[in-house]
Amino acid sequence: MRSEKITMLEMVKGLIENKPVFVIGFNALTVAEFSEFRTKLSGIGAEVHVVKNTLITKAAEALGYEDLAKQELSLASAVVSGNGDALAMAKAISELSKTALNADKSAKVCFKVGYLDGKLQSAEDCIALAELPPREVLLGQLLGLLQAPAAQLARLINAYLEKKEQAA
Repeated sequence: MRSEKITMLEMVKGLIENKPVFVIGFNALTVAEFSEFRTKLSGIGAEVHVVKNTLITKAAEALGYEDLAKQELSLASAVVSGNGDALAMAKAISELSKTALNADKSAKVCFKVGYLDGKLQSAEDCIALAELPPREVLLGQLLGLLQAPAAQLARLINAYLEKKEQAA
């Protein structure tokens, strides 16, 4: 393998090793749309790089990510990865797919696969991840669920005490 290809392979390995990764397909994105997407990703601790499908496969093989290496990727691909929040990255990709449209209203960007926490995610899984509420909202919902039994118990005790006082 030529030294340039080895360097590129090492760069791609660095992009996907121990990080949340989304492989996206893109078609006819303008430079302005791609640049705006890069800026948005940098704000959440992520980056996007256009990478040949063969390099993605070889990097995945070299890292032992067999599920990712077995994917038959076609057409133009880009790798979105970073040390940021995977949910925020998925949301940014999903938002771009909804705003960057071709003349026939088809999306210029789509999820191909994701690789999160050592597990391959299908395009549908990536879309479902992007539709989840933000982390803070999920934590608030969890806190509400945890507090509900205690609040019910407190209301029950108060009602019992009020009834006891009225009876006395």
